[in-house]
Amino acid sequence: MSEQLPEKTAESLSPHAKMHVEWSVGKRELTITYRIVNTGATPIYVLDLLPSVDPQTRKPGVNSSAAYVALPGQRQARVMRGIHPVPPTTFVAAAVMPLGTRLEENESVERSLALALPLRQQSCYDWAKRSVELESESVDQVEFIVQYVTLSTEGLEARPAPNGEGLYRIWAKNLSGSVLPLAAPLPVEDLPCLRRKAK
Repeated sequence: MSEQLPEKTAESLSPHAKMHVEWSVGKRELTITYRIVNTGATPIYVLDLLPSVDPQTRKPGVNSSAAYVALPGQRQARVMRGIHPVPPTTFVAAAVMPLGTRLEENESVERSLALALPLRQQSCYDWAKRSVELESESVDQVEFIVQYVTLSTEGLEARPAPNGEGLYRIWAKNLSGSVLPLAAPLPVEDLPCLRRKAK
């Protein structure tokens, strides 16, 4: 008997792009596969990969498994690929910005994300957190979000990144305030999660 349940699908539309999502829940992980298509006339940059550095070779790469995971309300989780919010108690010299994948009109990109269960709150700034107590809960819906920006964003600059072919470093006057979301609700049944206990 397979550990993986049948895949489910969802769609998300925006003025510039659309996203098709397939997901399945196994005993050990939540797997999300998504395909984003540029449906507009203006190029877009999908912001779903975080930069990384190989600790041995110091060669730049990508962290293809990174995602921001939050538990914003009862029985709801949020999984986001894009600009991770900086925690109010964490000081950083500069926010970690995702790399952009450029899509011309009608071009698409497809990627997968596997998250270990129980799903736990996480971000790229977790290095700044000391050990915390966790409490178990379950959710009935996962809001899956992928952020992107359009080439027409004010002050946008995109330069080829050394992290991988077809990837760009993105700058803009107000990048965090200019990103656009593709969001899809993913119904689940009693998905196990771990929440940080409030102090």
